[in-house]
Parts: sequence; structure tokens; C-alpha cells
Amino acid sequence: MKIIYMTAILAAALFFAACDEVEAPYQPDASELINAIGPNNKNVLILEFTGWQCGNCPKAHHTVHELEKLYPEGHIVAVGIHAGSYAVPFDGPDFRTEVSTQLEQEFQAGLAGFPIGIVNMKKIDGSFLAYVSAWEKEVFKEAILEKQVDIQLDAKYSNSTKEIKVNVAVDYLQPSLSGSNLSVYLVQDSIIAKQKNDELKPPMVEDYVHMNVLRESFNGVWGVPVNASSNTREFTMNIADKPDWKPENLRVVAFVHDYKGTREVFQAVQTKLTISE
Repeated sequence: MKIIYMTAILAAALFFAACDEVEAPYQPDASELINAIGPNNKNVLILEFTGWQCGNCPKAHHTVHELEKLYPEGHIVAVGIHAGSYAVPFDGPDFRTEVSTQLEQEFQAGLAGFPIGIVNMKKIDGSFLAYVSAWEKEVFKEAILEKQVDIQLDAKYSNSTKEIKVNVAVDYLQPSLSGSNLSVYLVQDSIIAKQKNDELKPPMVEDYVHMNVLRESFNGVWGVPVNASSNTREFTMNIADKPDWKPENLRVVAFVHDYKGTREVFQAVQTKLTISE
């Protein structure tokens, strides 16, 4: 994937010295900026609305995969939202959840047409929803920013109890953000199931590998407020009745966002489960 975007932040910082001859300040390109991203930068949450009957959605899946490879590991936090008419199961997989349905209805993603996504829940030209062609640019704009919140995330799974226990600690690097909401989702990778792909003939792929599939939320669609004085949360989920939820392929995603205001995601993190007997 080619990166062609320059950051407006750097451009705005350029100045001319008061002398007869000046050399133009060096301007790093996007690739250099991405390579310089580290622990103090903001991670980027992509909510990707998709469905197994959506023939154009594999292109979007590929875009997410390319972004995950382009940025430092863990910097892109992707959640696949299977909802709407494209996710109706009749003779295919049912990845729908109450959470995914509420997200689709909240943002009216189905009316815009799949595939479509939301980047850090920030509006682009007045809308939260962005088509795939805009993801690269919007992800870059977010990724080069400094993070405003630090999230420490730990998730353990016990084979004996079939329970996932999650501990999340939130540190507000900007005190004014205290009281933002914390949402904690469970996603699964490497699920083999049907997926339509309009680039193929015949278009139905029987053994498609589905990634980033939203399985459930630990604390509701929009999470719970977290104040500076009470910034640690613990959650438990029992998955004994979910035989197709493979612990080795599960990840926990946690993000802090301005639920009562702009909805903006201030930081998002993810971790695989530590599995014990």
C-alpha cells in the first residue's frame, strides 16, 4: 500500500528565517513518520461494517490487513461489525450480535452501503462513516498524533472454568478527559466460513478466513464512565456455551471515547488471551 499523504501539522509549522538565503526545512514523508511511531502515539480504532453476503467487503478486509502490516504491531485496532441485511445467515455464518446490531443502527451504516467504516469515531466531512478509499488517509492523520490516554490491558482465560477475566487500567494523560467512557469488546480471528467475493467466479468462497469478528461486549455497546479517581475496571465473561469461540483466536479490545460529546476515541488497545489450565 502506497502512502502519499503529508501531515498538515508539519506543514503549518514551517517558517522562514529573516536572512537573505534560507534552505527549505526538511519535510519527512509519510513513510518516515509511520516508521517513527512509538508508544507515545495514538492507536487507531477501525470499526468495519461488513457481512458474509457483501461481495465487495473482501476488498475492505484486505485494506485493513494492509494497514495492520504497514503500522507498528498493535497500532491498528480493527473490529468487524457483522450486521444488517448482508449478515443475515440463511445458508451462511451468523456473526450478528446485539452489540453489532446496535452499532449498525446507531450509525445507519446499512443506508450508506457496505463496506463502510468508522475511524476513531471521528467525523469526516460531517459524517462518522467513511468509505474504504478514505481509510488510509484518515488512519494516518490519527496515527501521528500523541495519545491522550494510556490503557493497560490484561486478559486471561481458564480452560477449567471457561472464563475470560479482563483487567483494564486507564490513565488520563489529559485530566480534562476524565469521565470518558471505557468500552471493552471481544473479537475473534481465523474463523473459517462462507464469504461472497464479487472478484471471483463463482463468487461464493466456502472456506474464507474471517478476521476481527466482533463476538461480544464485556460492558455494553458504549461501555461505562471511568473517572480519574476510579480508573481500574475488572470484567468476567463465561464462554462455556460458545464451543466455536476458540480462546487461542480471541482478542480483547478496549477503548476510551467521548461518549457524551463528540464520540471521539482517545485511545484503543488490544491483547490476546493468556490461556491457563
